[in-house]
Amino acid sequence: MKPSTILPILILLFPQALAATDYQNAMTCGQRFPRINGAIEKFCYKKNTSGVVTNDLVIPSAYASIGSMFYGLRGNKLVVQITGQCSPAQWVPAQWCLSQFHEMCAQASHPLGWTWRNYGNYGCQRFEIKGG
Repeated sequence: MKPSTILPILILLFPQALAATDYQNAMTCGQRFPRINGAIEKFCYKKNTSGVVTNDLVIPSAYASIGSMFYGLRGNKLVVQITGQCSPAQWVPAQWCLSQFHEMCAQASHPLGWTWRNYGNYGCQRFEIKGG
């Protein structure tokens, strides 16, 4: 196969691989921390005032830094949020938001699921699952 035909095939397969990996991480997260999984979905599927899902999450923004607050199984307050001082502001597509948070949740070593990671250009996006 010519190298010029391999790249388009790999590009076509990448979204499918990402979706399969995200599915596995979402399942693991849901089994370990069901309420965190629900908060991730609520946060990443941002809705406008009419209740319609938008795909316009940017960092920094008030929505992202406030995040989604919820209560864990033990009654502990938890927050899913993205903070940072990206300049210019960086868009976080809903699918990337979901896949990054699901991976973090699935791999969290803290017994309550708390964790954080930096993403984005120069690591200016800080994804967090933490106590509130």
